[in-house]
Amino acid sequence: MMADTSVTLYSATSEKIALADAIRLIGLGGDLGDLGDTVALLASPQAYTVARLSAGRLTDSEKPIELPAAGSDAVFEARIFNRDAELRWLHTGAGVGTAVILSESPDPCARFAEPSTC
Repeated sequence: MMADTSVTLYSATSEKIALADAIRLIGLGGDLGDLGDTVALLASPQAYTVARLSAGRLTDSEKPIELPAAGSDAVFEARIFNRDAELRWLHTGAGVGTAVILSESPDPCARFAEPSTC
């Protein structure tokens, strides 16, 4: 007989939100306790950037990363994650997008809305 290995996945969505606002709202890479290393994968028309998020600031190996709302350097898709949660953000227009937070705990999702299970 095999042990039950099922996992409950919680999610919450926010629409028409800037990436920087979504990062601040959920607290990934912030001062909300020991969340561990937070990694950011940022896609723009000019580059695919792997960055670290710490204390609310994105940095790559060389410099801080700005998040312009428009232009060829603007991020159109982001995945930011640590051991507790993952933020997925997709630009929908005018510098804002749809953000989804996924976690095995309802706590990170609660900052967006009432968490739902998948």
